[in-house]
Amino acid sequence: MKPALILLSLALVLLVGCNKKGPQKEYIYAFVDENLSVDGNITQPHQLQERFRDYWEASSRGDLNASYALELPYLNFLKSLEWYRDFKADDKRHYKATMLRVASEKGDGDVALVRTNYQSDVMDINLTEKWIYTNGQWYHFYSQSLLPPPPKPIL
Repeated sequence: MKPALILLSLALVLLVGCNKKGPQKEYIYAFVDENLSVDGNITQPHQLQERFRDYWEASSRGDLNASYALELPYLNFLKSLEWYRDFKADDKRHYKATMLRVASEKGDGDVALVRTNYQSDVMDINLTEKWIYTNGQWYHFYSQSLLPPPPKPIL
């Protein structure tokens, strides 16, 4: 009986030991440059920074539910979450996005042009993206290429 008890105890120790996972590493993929300049009268600039971080963290981690929720709400009417997931499914890169500069578009504090640096294993570029303040929140303005093409003229 003793050997069976020892084997049972050993099996239990191995089973419990194998189920333990090490602490999961938290990766940070979105940053705000410490010398960030904000030009113009931007509405809620700190909220814009938080939403920028949330959006690019979610995008880089592949959390498409979270990034879709931070897209400008019109996207929900144009494209389904399933379409968004399929559209972004091929983007498997982990990239770092850094907010470099914020300016208002034509003096409108509810439209922010955000100069951003993107770095990944295949690119290191600066781009300008648009964020819109609506319904008390900042939203990422997804490319207009999501809109259907204009109708063809009738001949």
